[in-house]
Amino acid sequence: MSFTASKPISRQARRHQLRQRRARAMLLGAAIFAAIVLVSSFPIGTLLSQHSQLSDTAAQLSRLKAANHTLSVQAQRLAQPSTVANLARRDYGLVSPGQRAYEILPPASGSVSPPPGGGQEPLETSPVASGSTASAQRLGAGPATATSPSGGTTPLGVASSAGGVGTQPVATGNSGGLISRTLHTLEFWR
Repeated sequence: MSFTASKPISRQARRHQLRQRRARAMLLGAAIFAAIVLVSSFPIGTLLSQHSQLSDTAAQLSRLKAANHTLSVQAQRLAQPSTVANLARRDYGLVSPGQRAYEILPPASGSVSPPPGGGQEPLETSPVASGSTASAQRLGAGPATATSPSGGTTPLGVASSAGGVGTQPVATGNSGGLISRTLHTLEFWR
């Protein structure tokens, strides 16, 4: 076998190869430039934050759908006449036409006698907490006493000279107007 020597490449063929290389290089450069422009101008951060907002909104939507279902079940129950009648009877003391409502009161001979004046307190006295010993004293359950720091007992509602624990000053005479008494009793003004 004989090998023939390669033919020298003509100028036109060389120019053609050179043009092809330039065209490939330009195409590759244009692709790289387009990728850089796309990556730098594409809002990846915005896309991620929108994705996060979308997932949060979807979770909120599922919670609202569950609440809507619960409320629709409750609305169906409230649409039934028996439920409406039970609520009217229990919450408002209403009865159906032709029925009579009876209210059973505690016996009059209870251990606590009604306070003088029908349970009304004059506006000059300071308010007391419900269930406190001062409240029991005002209701007539007997005089409540507290031990003062000096060792003696003083009735609650009367200030001891030492201002002991458990004593409250009693408003005497005119203790100011309504606004000053109200501001005096509010906790956040102290």
